[in-house]
Amino acid sequence: MAAIAYVSDEKMLEYHRFNGSHTIVFWRLSTKKFADFKPGDLLFFLARDENNRRREKGLTGYGCFVSETSLSVDTMWKNYGRQTGYNTRRELREAIEKSSKTEEIPKKIGCLILDNVVFFQSPVYLSALGYQIPSNLESFTYLDRDEGEQTLKILNAVREIGLDSWSAMENENMNDELFQQQLVKHQISTILQSTDSEREISPKKAEHIFSVFEEKQPMWINSRRNCFLIRDRVNRLYFLYDSTAKAEKENYYKLLGEMIFLRESFRQSFDEEIQIIVLSFTDMNERQIKCLNDNQVEYQRVY
Repeated sequence: MAAIAYVSDEKMLEYHRFNGSHTIVFWRLSTKKFADFKPGDLLFFLARDENNRRREKGLTGYGCFVSETSLSVDTMWKNYGRQTGYNTRRELREAIEKSSKTEEIPKKIGCLILDNVVFFQSPVYLSALGYQIPSNLESFTYLDRDEGEQTLKILNAVREIGLDSWSAMENENMNDELFQQQLVKHQISTILQSTDSEREISPKKAEHIFSVFEEKQPMWINSRRNCFLIRDRVNRLYFLYDSTAKAEKENYYKLLGEMIFLRESFRQSFDEEIQIIVLSFTDMNERQIKCLNDNQVEYQRVY
């Protein structure tokens, strides 16, 4: 999954932090869409901490990307108001004017809808994680373009630092759960990288099954979108499986090997249990299903 660090307006971030915002409109001057940035990917806020004398900008929080559009400033304010991070339209326009460094405000600017917003107790400095970015960066940089190895390092650092106590004051359990979801997601994603799985599911089938579970707030795990995570009382990891009749035996054994590897990896890496469920578009015989079940993998036929 992709992750971006974006140079952000400190006043806007402070407004959202102070008000405990969970859904925000993150504006940017450019209307050009990010490449390889999909719903569920993370946008980290890169900003200076006024209470810290370090010249380096740090990551102060993140939001999960939902969608993006291009709007005029007036339409953005009319549609979203204080979700933009300002009390008045005038304050919003002044911030955009300052950012654009010109006398004219662009006719349209990019609007990114972010939800599940979380702020950190103190900044995470990328240099401490061995990741160097230019000191004169003016817009954004990719932290991860595909799987989330760098993102996992950041989230593990945040786990040590803690979440911002003020923004979480009204609903601390919610913020902790949102963060834990992302941490587990990227831990699983990093383990999946080592399997080098080539399983492909048609986007139409994948989106259909994903929508069936929509009320349970599923999260795609990897860029291939062949598995998703649901957290309620337990962690449930759903794998989508499909095969042609000609390659059915070969594909089944590949799936079985991958599931056994993951089961053992999860046992070694997680304190909490992760249930594995295979959602299959392909019929399996009783012996194949029993073999999965014997390895603590559930099987469900889907259509």
